Amino acid sequence: AYQKYLSLEPKDMNAWYLLAQSAHKARMYDVSLNAIDTVINNQPSNQDALYLKSDNLEKMGRFSDAIVVYDKILDSDPKNQDALFNKGLAFENIGQYQKAIECYEQLLAVNPQHATAMEHKGFNLYLLGEYNKADIVYDQILALQPNNADALYHKATIKYLLSSYAGSIIYYDRLLEVKPNCITAWYNKGFANNMMGNVDEAIECYDQALSIDPNNPSVLYNKRFALYRIGKSSEAKTTKLKLDSIDPGFEEALDNRGTKFFLPKEYDPNLGYELPLRWYNK
Repeated sequence: AYQKYLSLEPKDMNAWYLLAQSAHKARMYDVSLNAIDTVINNQPSNQDALYLKSDNLEKMGRFSDAIVVYDKILDSDPKNQDALFNKGLAFENIGQYQKAIECYEQLLAVNPQHATAMEHKGFNLYLLGEYNKADIVYDQILALQPNNADALYHKATIKYLLSSYAGSIIYYDRLLEVKPNCITAWYNKGFANNMMGNVDEAIECYDQALSIDPNNPSVLYNKRFALYRIGKSSEAKTTKLKLDSIDPGFEEALDNRGTKFFLPKEYDPNLGYELPLRWYNK
């Protein structure tokens, strides 16, 4: 309907915008992009049109092109928080974590209490191996929001990476009070306890993880060896039999290296991380 109307009224920019919106909702991103470009060519500073264009580009996986659009918005509105945040996300999506951090820092200069920007900044620092800097960012978040699950989870990760196993456990404890079904938190808490020699506590953590996913191979494997450590060989054998029935090749794939502490590779704001089916690539 829009296209028929626009063949008669090609200068109606509102109709072009509505066509772009409609095509975007229908996931016809190339059609939407062509329509929104018509609007932008006539109205270069139309922020709604620029945002719709950037969204189309991101849906098409064209993050570098989306960044160019965010720069156009920021040229006329350098403190635009949405543009700064989305530009940071776009850099994140193409693995340019330092540039993403710079965007979040610009945003935080405008709005120092933007917790979501802090969360992403902290995670990007973690991905870059800047663990001490990430630790500071998570402290800043927790000063604003003491029960922020994202900050508690990732600070626990950072503490482990900084060789503070006890510190890691403290933050997993706090996290699990607000997010009790986070299986990777239970797994990592168990792993850290095992590293400290707290084997009974480790087994309790693995049991909690198994209450969420009773057939998880990594948890079963770790529980089995923890049971052996405290002399419960019969229970350990039962756990091994269950593991072998679920995933007969799991132990062989470890190649005598054991499992590892779980480290997320991509950001998930819901902490819906899953333990890998295999810990090592062949």
